[in-house]
Amino acid sequence: IAEAVVANDWLTSLDLSMNSVSLHGVDQLLVALDHNTTLTEINLRNNVVPSARLLAVEEKISRNRLVRVFTVWCEHLDQDTLSISCVNLNGETKAALEVSTSEAFATTHAHIAALLEVDDAT
Repeated sequence: IAEAVVANDWLTSLDLSMNSVSLHGVDQLLVALDHNTTLTEINLRNNVVPSARLLAVEEKISRNRLVRVFTVWCEHLDQDTLSISCVNLNGETKAALEVSTSEAFATTHAHIAALLEVDDAT
């Protein structure tokens, strides 16, 4: 199940109430949730899971309920360099970097995602 959670990019709800999830399974699920951006609900009722682990699962999926909006501004500094800044709806700059115009878009996207602490796939 943990591998499916990592690979998932569309499922928002997962019912594991009838799956007899072990403590080890919950721990694997917690690791997998670090790589998931879509699940907003996981049902672990009827499983013997310590409340601390349930709270940890809830905390991880609660991140997926957040919507963050950024405007990305690009400006040519010179022929070979771009200045990129990411501004939130409050007008606060949340990330800024300079990149070479020859840098691949995917690399730039990954840098921005890391600075904003979001999954690179979003």
